Amino acid sequence: MKRAPNGTKPKEGPFRIDIINIANYVSLSTTMESFEDCAARETREECGIEIDNIHFQHLSNLTKYAPKHYVHIAMVAKWKSGEVELLEPEKCESWAWYDLDNIPEPLFETCRVSLEIHRTQSAFSSPQ
Repeated sequence: MKRAPNGTKPKEGPFRIDIINIANYVSLSTTMESFEDCAARETREECGIEIDNIHFQHLSNLTKYAPKHYVHIAMVAKWKSGEVELLEPEKCESWAWYDLDNIPEPLFETCRVSLEIHRTQSAFSSPQ
């Protein structure tokens, strides 16, 4: 997924991070990592910021990209500290901050679903 051009740091206060685009794998085999710990670790490793107040947003069952099947566990968090950095340029072109009503297209389906869930405050979706 190509990420957008560099943006600016968000205003103080809570903001949404769609963790699925950051945290792809939970480490269960050696550490029994929680979803919250995974979100914090992957956010730190991939974009260099610390987050807190991490909690569940929703669960999504995505079959749009068959034969791949995504079970998307979305988490939300508040920015705690740090400046966004491009720490994995082989995976990500750049990071940017956008107004939730002005997100550039195209979006990976998990992103689109997460934005819709954020707007509707649902906890589960099963888009086709």
